[in-house]
Amino acid sequence: DLGRYKIMDTCIKPFAAHALSQGVIQAAIDVVAAHRIDAARIAAVELRYPAPVLALPSMDPEKLNPRNKETADHSPPYLAAMGLLFGACGPAQFTPRCLDAPAVWRLIECTRIVADPALDAAWPHTMAGGIRVTLQDGAVHESVCRYPPGHPRNRLDDAAVERKFRAYTDGVLDSQIGRAHV
Repeated sequence: DLGRYKIMDTCIKPFAAHALSQGVIQAAIDVVAAHRIDAARIAAVELRYPAPVLALPSMDPEKLNPRNKETADHSPPYLAAMGLLFGACGPAQFTPRCLDAPAVWRLIECTRIVADPALDAAWPHTMAGGIRVTLQDGAVHESVCRYPPGHPRNRLDDAAVERKFRAYTDGVLDSQIGRAHV
């Protein structure tokens, strides 16, 4: 399309994770915030994706049992657990401490992934995802994120981009580098 710069269609992932799980991570963060869910009370988690996403090679079974950062950052159950437990999914969530945490594995083990026909219509123009959380008392809470932060229809502001930059460079670059220019 000669009348539009393609860079305007670029996504900036806010989370250190599989691009197609950005919506699921945000939905997990949103459902906890909206309902003040204590992750220890979660009995079941259902992750919802557009059906075509589930057919992609990146959704292979190895990702359901992540043992290192390279599989965890593409593991929908792990990524959702990070959103549910920490309200975040950045470098700090891919440490051995997180990868081996019993609370993380409890959530992974009670998670299933399903196709959501309601999300199919927007595919592939969105990174939509949803979550349904069932608590031990039977209460059910849901959230859908059609355009996660960083999507062209929900752009990250400069402060969010700077926070991401600093999270990834903390301990690597001097904290004053780029301060005046970022």
